[in-house]
Amino acid sequence: MKTLACDAIDLKILQILQEDGRIKFQELAEKVSLSPSPCVARVRRLETVGIIKGYMAVVDVSKLQSHIEIYTEISLVQQGNHRQTAFVQYVRGRPQLVELLEISGRCDYLGRFACRSLPEYQVIVDHLLESPVLGVASITSHIVMRTVKPNRGFDLKPNSSDDVWPESKNE
Repeated sequence: MKTLACDAIDLKILQILQEDGRIKFQELAEKVSLSPSPCVARVRRLETVGIIKGYMAVVDVSKLQSHIEIYTEISLVQQGNHRQTAFVQYVRGRPQLVELLEISGRCDYLGRFACRSLPEYQVIVDHLLESPVLGVASITSHIVMRTVKPNRGFDLKPNSSDDVWPESKNE
C-alpha cells in the first residue's frame, strides 16, 4: 500500500484535527507555528489527497437513548467473491452496524453493532445465520460492558516508537 509523504508539521496538524476537528484555522496555525494561509493550504492538501477523509462529531449515544454495543466475530462458510459480496451488501444496509472490518485469524469479519436492545441484535444475528445466501457459518458476540479508553484517533506524533509500552519502574 502506497503511503503519502507528510512532514512533522502535517502530522502535528493531523494530530490536532483528530482531537478537535472544529478548531479555528487561526488557532491551528498558532499551534503548529505557521501563519494561517500556509496552514489552510496544508489542510486543504491533506483533504484533497484523501488523508483527511472527513469530519464528524463524537456523539455520546447513551445520553440520547438506551443502547448496547456488541463486537461480533463473523465467519463465513466459505470464502469467495459471491459469498462475500452478498454478505457485505446485506450488512452495509444495517443501520445498527457501526463498523465492519475484514480481518485475518479465526474469523473473517469483526463487526461493531449498536442496537437499542438485545432482542434487536438477536433478530440481526438470526437472519445472518439462517440466510443461505449470506453464507454465515458462525457468530461470536462480545457485549461491551463499558468503554475504558474511547477511540480518539491514531498516534501521529513523529518518532512515537520511542515510548511504546515503557517499562514499569516497579518491575
